[in-house]
Amino acid sequence: MAVANEYLKLKSWRFLKKNEYRQSGTLQSETEGKLIPKPESSLRSYRKIVLWQRAVELVRTVFGVLSHCPSNVFAEIQEHIKKTAMSIPTQIAEGYVSGQQVFIDFMIKKTQSSLAKLDTEIHLAMQLKVISHDDKRRMEIIILELMQLSAQNKQLIN
Repeated sequence: MAVANEYLKLKSWRFLKKNEYRQSGTLQSETEGKLIPKPESSLRSYRKIVLWQRAVELVRTVFGVLSHCPSNVFAEIQEHIKKTAMSIPTQIAEGYVSGQQVFIDFMIKKTQSSLAKLDTEIHLAMQLKVISHDDKRRMEIIILELMQLSAQNKQLIN
């Protein structure tokens, strides 16, 4: 029994608190006596989905474009764009990990809504001269690809 003396981050984003230890595939707290299921490797299998990978690439592109903009100019628009972009791979992962087709379909529709919202925000940012037409085009290409992939739906369940 290996006792964790400090907070230890697990690969699945869970944290062990002081006096918690691993035992036979579960995490058990000495103080609380509660068993927490050990994270399955399937939790991270959504990272193999092309749709999720391209969504992460979109986030990188958005952050790269906005990093060149002055932070004091239209900061609120930039924050909206970043939050919307960040929500897209999160929704894909949530839907996939659920393993339920109804929830997967719901999250795909939510992802498509977020893509439309992001496209609108990017269009407005270009109109307000926060970003260039070329930057808008770079992001639009990925958004269109994600719309097509998400419409295929089977990308999440294959």
